[in-house]
Amino acid sequence: MSARYLLYLVFLISIADSQPFIIDTTSFVAYEVEAKILGAFTTRIIGVNRNIQGEISAQPEVSAELLIPVESFKSGITLRDENVANILQYREFPEISFRLVSINDKDIVKLQNEKSGKFPVIGELQVAGALKQFDFVIHFSKESPSKVLFKTQTFLVLSNLQIPKNVGLWHDRMHLD
Repeated sequence: MSARYLLYLVFLISIADSQPFIIDTTSFVAYEVEAKILGAFTTRIIGVNRNIQGEISAQPEVSAELLIPVESFKSGITLRDENVANILQYREFPEISFRLVSINDKDIVKLQNEKSGKFPVIGELQVAGALKQFDFVIHFSKESPSKVLFKTQTFLVLSNLQIPKNVGLWHDRMHLD
């Protein structure tokens, strides 16, 4: 069985006057696996994690830190969920983390003044203890005056993060959306 992971990061932020902003319970991280089984057919599997925790703030400067519990991915197939958790070494590293490293001032203005758009950021992603900076493109849309939807993606090559092939169903590529 060979597969390529595609992970989606979608979060809705309540932007009331209070800080930090609140991550809405409809936010999620999901992976999609297109798996070729026995070289004969391809199947698509999706695992969803609605357990995003963290803090996003604009005061005194823009900051974001998100934590995603590895064991909270649910695909409907318990063995697959266990394999994903084992691949990501959940016992030693129970969370995937994201931290905003930099954002341009002009993009902060864009976020404040436009209904939707996109802007680049540099973020730090930690997966299975491996820490790496990535360039992300954040897509945003204001769902209401008090809520903003954010989406982003990036490819992860697990061997580049030096995550060992310690599990029978180890796959080298993940895509974070």
